[in-house]
Amino acid sequence: MADDEGAFDAADVMSNIVRTNTVPPPKRKPSRLLALSMLAAVTAATLSDNRGLRNAVGVVIAREGTDASAKPIWKALSPKNTREGISGSLHSIMLKPATAAGRKLAQAARGTKCFMFKQDQCPSMIYKDTVFMLTASGLLCVAYTISYVNGKVGCSKNYTKHNKGRKCKGWQCFVDLHHVATRSYLSGLCFVPNAINKLIEKIVNPRPVHGLPDKNIEASYKAHKPHVILDNISELKGHEDSIRAGDVDCVECQRGTSKGHPSKLLLTSLMPGQPNFVYLKRADSAHRRLAGVGTRDEGIYQFVSTSRPDFIHPSCVIQVYTHIPPKGSGQPKNQKLIRVLHCRCPILGIGGTKVGGGSSGEESKSKTWPVVLHHLGKDDLSLVVFCHNEVNLALDFIP
Repeated sequence: MADDEGAFDAADVMSNIVRTNTVPPPKRKPSRLLALSMLAAVTAATLSDNRGLRNAVGVVIAREGTDASAKPIWKALSPKNTREGISGSLHSIMLKPATAAGRKLAQAARGTKCFMFKQDQCPSMIYKDTVFMLTASGLLCVAYTISYVNGKVGCSKNYTKHNKGRKCKGWQCFVDLHHVATRSYLSGLCFVPNAINKLIEKIVNPRPVHGLPDKNIEASYKAHKPHVILDNISELKGHEDSIRAGDVDCVECQRGTSKGHPSKLLLTSLMPGQPNFVYLKRADSAHRRLAGVGTRDEGIYQFVSTSRPDFIHPSCVIQVYTHIPPKGSGQPKNQKLIRVLHCRCPILGIGGTKVGGGSSGEESKSKTWPVVLHHLGKDDLSLVVFCHNEVNLALDFIP
């Protein structure tokens, strides 16, 4: 397993975890290597080939019917309530009334019922002093925990509604129960922020969102294996360190008095006449074929190979186009805009061409496909990578 002094190797970490059924426990402010090891652990337990690991570290119940959500797990952990159809099969086995110290951490309102894990009953990837609260529905919700992977203090998103508007002490994020559904079993593994939950799903199953037209998915861009994705994330976080230290060349701009979103400001800085247009050149025939545009189409660019930032994939195609607003929208006509028309996510390996929008006059079916811009900074903005949206949302949750 990776330690604070060593390099991260996802394949090695995952193989050790699967062999020993030993996972890193949740920890406040984990080092990056420890956080990546935890991400590797929950990924390993999620993979279908590792049922033994999942059974050893998770809350496992038999699946009944077609419900593949986490709700049956919550029903098993909650106190039995036949009127609400709550089985409570695991409640007395795994939980006990919360201690005064636990209630204080949860900042639980007077009169609420709170519970904690019994000694030696807390699953390996759940914080041992996690506190649950009984809600009006008869189900439990998280009242206090330390989330897996990023070590943030958190509670369920609906906790404030049941706790007179109060969050837990030291609250930093809302958490989800990451769970795995098979035909026969449901397994609850850990509590993580929603962005990490979605990232794990993409690491295990890196597919385009359902419903995208085949023509917009580049079949030659094969998804990377989970351990490769984890290593890519590790390398990208190191690249962010290099950008902060000023050791690498990247697309940069100053926010100044502009009030737009940072990602839009960085993209705008690549337009003709703007300072970062020097990074681009007219797209060649190979890039145009990838993006599905002809040789005569104007405003189609690619990065200059000798100055392309490290984590910008070579396939990237940029389009500067004339925006066609919907009738009656009141939006300005003939406005020049810029977007990523085609790209491959260097982290997940999947990618393709933007779905609709632009000068096509067709409404975009997925505003975040194939990639979005991930940046650093608030005033001095730096472009890091064009990546899948789920990767972008999770990167800031990893130390």
